[in-house]
Amino acid sequence: MFKKPADQSAVKGVIAEGKAKETPISVKTEQGKPEKPKQTIDEYIKAHPISNKNVEKYVRQSFDKGNDESKQFLLNGFANGNVSFERAKSGLSRCFIENGSKAPVLLMSTKNETGEDTGFYSDGGVFYHEGTHAIDYSYNRTGNLPASSTVVLSSNGTLEDSINAGREEAQKMRAIAKQDFYDSIANAKSQDPEYSKLDKDISAKQEELDKLNPYIPQIDEARKQFTSGKISYRELQAKNLEIREKQMKDQPFLKARGELWALQAKQQEANYRVTQQVYVEYGDVSDMFCASTGLAINRMSHDERYFDKKGYKGTEFFAEYVSARSTNPKSLARIKKYFPKQSALAEELFQRIMKGQ
Repeated sequence: MFKKPADQSAVKGVIAEGKAKETPISVKTEQGKPEKPKQTIDEYIKAHPISNKNVEKYVRQSFDKGNDESKQFLLNGFANGNVSFERAKSGLSRCFIENGSKAPVLLMSTKNETGEDTGFYSDGGVFYHEGTHAIDYSYNRTGNLPASSTVVLSSNGTLEDSINAGREEAQKMRAIAKQDFYDSIANAKSQDPEYSKLDKDISAKQEELDKLNPYIPQIDEARKQFTSGKISYRELQAKNLEIREKQMKDQPFLKARGELWALQAKQQEANYRVTQQVYVEYGDVSDMFCASTGLAINRMSHDERYFDKKGYKGTEFFAEYVSARSTNPKSLARIKKYFPKQSALAEELFQRIMKGQ
């Protein structure tokens, strides 16, 4: 699913799929030799034409961001599921699976077309994420539950089984991950020259403004007089108005305040830029913690109720894992640190699909 921090006014997409069955299905896979993709991406697109040229360009460019194994994973999985591509009519990229269908459709959107801000994701990450959803749901050809919650792995259970069983351990790791996230934010700010300079400039300008600002103490004094009963509410309003009029005529004060506001605005822009890269590193694990514990480590996650549906914990974890494995090494390192057992199982499932087993 395509997700964004809620405080950046964006929401991740939602899988549209058929009603899930209640009981996982054990699927035996044939242990064949690793296969090279039967097609190149050019050949696959030729066999599955994309009507929108911008989407076709986006698919090609995003596909190229992955490593060789990731490309093979997508091509084998796409061919197995007969996956097609269309332009998303809304601003959200997502995987659409019609009820009972064995042919998922990737509804792709691009920033240029929709204004969708993909800056909180690794380059190509959204495509590999949504592509993994399509492969996950079509791998077994059941048309309902994904492979991540039906294929029995070396753990004698599914990936989703492992996520459910690991809730207690995930709760412990979440505290570590959350502190790591805050430390990474602080470290990124301290090492960014522009942000550090703005921080010093703002402190100096605030001190200058405080020396030029007798108005806050005057307002506080008037409020104390009112609460002690020395003046009426009408008199308090009159005093505040008088103070405000003096303030608005104080040119040195107004100049310093305007300069402070300008610096603060620049710092907000710098903060967005600096923290954006930290979100790229921690966004995947944040959603994984939401799936496994009900609590994210930042605002990059689905609503916890999203994971109440069977199969959703497994498919989101698998998609986050493959996306990170393909395009985001720092995120992959975080996943392996906080979810060692589950990431090993996700890798096992990845290898099966990648090798055409």
